[in-house]
Amino acid sequence: MPFNETFGECLKKLLKIMNLKGSALAKGINVDPSLVYKWLRNERVPSYSSYHIDSITDFLMKCIINSFQHTKIINA
Repeated sequence: MPFNETFGECLKKLLKIMNLKGSALAKGINVDPSLVYKWLRNERVPSYSSYHIDSITDFLMKCIINSFQHTKIINA
């Protein structure tokens, strides 16, 4: 992913590759869906020291279901 992308743009791209909706992410990391949609619209960005980053990473890693998704994520 290019370094000039926002957090929301990167998150959107990852969700699209993995065929997930923001609501699934919200449920998977136990946050209100409105928070995820704020991230996706770049209205809010989680602090890098918050648990949200780790939770998002863990959830997305568990959702990779095939090598095609893995390759798309690596090359995004």
